Amino acid sequence: MEEEKNNQEQNNNSINNITSTAFGLLKKFGSSKFKIILIIVGAGIILLALILLLLFGTVFMILDSEKSSTNGNLAFSQIGDNSGFWWPVGSNETTTENGVTFASGQPAITSISSYFQANRCLGGTCRPHYGFDVGSNGKIGVYNLIAIKSGTVIKAFNGCADNGSLNNNCGGQLGNYVTIDHGNGYYSRYQHMAQNSITVKVGDTVQQGQVIGKIGKSGRCTGAHLHFQIHVGGTSNSFAVDPLTYVDPNDPRPTASGNIIVGNNVMQTVCLTLKQEGYPDTGVAAALGNLKRESEFNLDAVNERDCRGIVQWCDTRKNELLSRYGANWTKLENQLEMMIDELNSAYYSSTKKSMLSNDSLDSKTYVFCMKFEIPGASECNSGIRQQNARQLLSYVQNGCK
Repeated sequence: MEEEKNNQEQNNNSINNITSTAFGLLKKFGSSKFKIILIIVGAGIILLALILLLLFGTVFMILDSEKSSTNGNLAFSQIGDNSGFWWPVGSNETTTENGVTFASGQPAITSISSYFQANRCLGGTCRPHYGFDVGSNGKIGVYNLIAIKSGTVIKAFNGCADNGSLNNNCGGQLGNYVTIDHGNGYYSRYQHMAQNSITVKVGDTVQQGQVIGKIGKSGRCTGAHLHFQIHVGGTSNSFAVDPLTYVDPNDPRPTASGNIIVGNNVMQTVCLTLKQEGYPDTGVAAALGNLKRESEFNLDAVNERDCRGIVQWCDTRKNELLSRYGANWTKLENQLEMMIDELNSAYYSSTKKSMLSNDSLDSKTYVFCMKFEIPGASECNSGIRQQNARQLLSYVQNGCK
């Protein structure tokens, strides 16, 4: 407040100086003509000065506000629904709650007939296959398709007959399809759905396990099946990733406790939770390699600098941990919640971007060390964390077991 008062006084002094100069010129020139001209010029100068002072004052206030917001405790972005991604095929049995139909039991089918691949040849044409296919044994309109995660429907097309062929361009070759925005840059797309089976429309909010339609044979296809895609960062095919990074036919309905998927120990819980957050195996292994080096996954770990927990939060980050959770800072769910919040914040966006990228495991481990753990270049270049990550990669790839 004192600084703002001084700035205001300086602004007033500047305006007074400009005004005194204008009136001094008026006294120097006696004629009415000159007086009129100088009054107009002086008024224009004063107005311009006021505009400039207001403009620069506003800019400095914004900059000062931004500077203050980056000091002290970090402001974390809010995350949406963080339940695990579910297998897209629902159960045969359904339940209805408040007019919404769910098929959230064990899926009726889980067999994959064609996988995500860079080049697949079909009918003499070779091109990328941006998702995986789940066959339905020729059955059309029988098997339920469900939202793999809560979200908002952003695209829905329901105008194709179930007469798919390699020359069928209905729905842009996708047939009847639905695209869901799950937040945080994640999208899912269901293609070749049965005619008139789609139960949602653009703008609808859907819940995990909610029935959105049924498997069909519409668009460019040779048989009844679901073609399923997951995109990260955008809705076009250039953002498509291997859906098996996120959904697992062997664990089709991962159960979550709040934002946390609970394992048999600390490392397994961290591993499972990061996987359900959407991080690829190499990104998860990079994080685990760093946490192993920092704390050996010891929740009570406190080093000589009073850094604490599995991440070894120091200074303002440690203060944030204690401010949030008090005496409960040693609880796993609290430490994992803070770690995930940090990764989702703009402040650590470079770490998240690296974890989600196609960079090498060693590169991801280095970035996590330099940008998230921040012990210094010497430690991050030592190779210890990279060795940890390489040793843990098969563990992550095996479903964190």
